[in-house]
Amino acid sequence: MPIRLRAIAIALAALSGSACGSDSPDALARKLSSALHSGDLDAANALLQNPHNAADQQLAYISLVENCSNGFDCKVSRGAVTADFTKSMASDRENEGRELPMAAEGLLTVSTSYKDANSEANDTFTLPYAKVDGSYKIISSKYTYAKLHELQAKSAQIVAEEQLAVGIDGDPNWKSKATQLAADGGDPGKQLVAHVAAIAKAFKDHDYATLIALGGVRAKYLYAEKDSTGAVVPAKKRQLILQGQQVQELLDVKVLGGYQQGDTAVVIIEGHNGAGWIVRGLYQMQMTDGKWLAQQPLINEIPVT
Repeated sequence: MPIRLRAIAIALAALSGSACGSDSPDALARKLSSALHSGDLDAANALLQNPHNAADQQLAYISLVENCSNGFDCKVSRGAVTADFTKSMASDRENEGRELPMAAEGLLTVSTSYKDANSEANDTFTLPYAKVDGSYKIISSKYTYAKLHELQAKSAQIVAEEQLAVGIDGDPNWKSKATQLAADGGDPGKQLVAHVAAIAKAFKDHDYATLIALGGVRAKYLYAEKDSTGAVVPAKKRQLILQGQQVQELLDVKVLGGYQQGDTAVVIIEGHNGAGWIVRGLYQMQMTDGKWLAQQPLINEIPVT
């Protein structure tokens, strides 16, 4: 090959590699599509700029992997940043104190659809991306410095008192009618600690039977060995469901007191969830069949920095 033609060929090859090679927006879209369809959560997480996102963000991403690898038709496309996306990010910053760590260079859109004899579902997920340390990654929102400082500055007691001021079960005067519990939360606190320890162990051991026993009707549906048609749920699907639920569960806890009024109690706590974030606030407990059961967490979640 003449020298000039060979130089042109080399230049074209380099250009092709830049546009469609292993490190380009198109390559990122292909890698995401492959990870979603194969149910490879490790591969999907490797595409993230920050795999240690908030529990709700992790759950949404894991659920996307689970659905796309189990019966959902999922298509990944790439496009420019839209005005609607920019507006949504501005709203998140104003209302939730969240912002992207850098400007998005484009968007990956995952369109999902599912249809069987009894149901039909369609949804769209938008994932911004940017070049991070020389590689294209999916980026996700994080707390602004001001919001993070605000959350870090609030103790569990402060968070709990803010929630109590709003009211329990719609009653803003609930605390004034309640009896203060001991520093360990009394029986409600002790039972919450025991429940959290059992849940954490069950997740660690992949003990679906215990998770079902502790979690009630919803857990029975989530962790069932068979689906509603009687078909066996694939092991990988059950594992992804477990991982998705684990990130949002309280996995260690210290009780700092609480209040009780009749069969309702609130327990002030600090601990960590499955995403590794600090959790501060209170858990509402309800006496049911002689046991104190956790009903509703009213908490702040704070990243460990």
